[in-house]
Amino acid sequence: MKMVHVPYRGEAPLVQALRAGQVQALFTPPSPLMMDAVRARQVRLLGVASARPTAMLPGVKPIADTVRGFSAEVWFGLFVPSSTPVAHIARLNEALDKVLALPDIQAKFASVGALASPSTPAAFQEITRAESARWANLIRTTGLKVE
Repeated sequence: MKMVHVPYRGEAPLVQALRAGQVQALFTPPSPLMMDAVRARQVRLLGVASARPTAMLPGVKPIADTVRGFSAEVWFGLFVPSSTPVAHIARLNEALDKVLALPDIQAKFASVGALASPSTPAAFQEITRAESARWANLIRTTGLKVE
């Protein structure tokens, strides 16, 4: 498949361009604006970028079902300076996990197609290591360059 990157100044004009047929497809996280357009049946989800189906978007198949090994999940994490004491990191993580487990926070995340996932600093460090290695390899093997 051949695609052309078309830069937009923000998501609102991009979603409007998709609705108007000025662009045929886009990759975007499930933001409130995009999910509103999906719920209003103004745009159609063709696939999720996660390796497996997600309960938050029932019936939407992973792109990996068509393109073997495809995964481009969006994730967020809390970072602190490397000099932060381990005890402080543990307290921050404990507080963050409590907040992420709150039903209203879970509902807020779900409303935009996201999943609040409490974790551990070690697990998050492994995710960041693996993602950095995976994307560095892709950049190396494809010769990808910023233009």
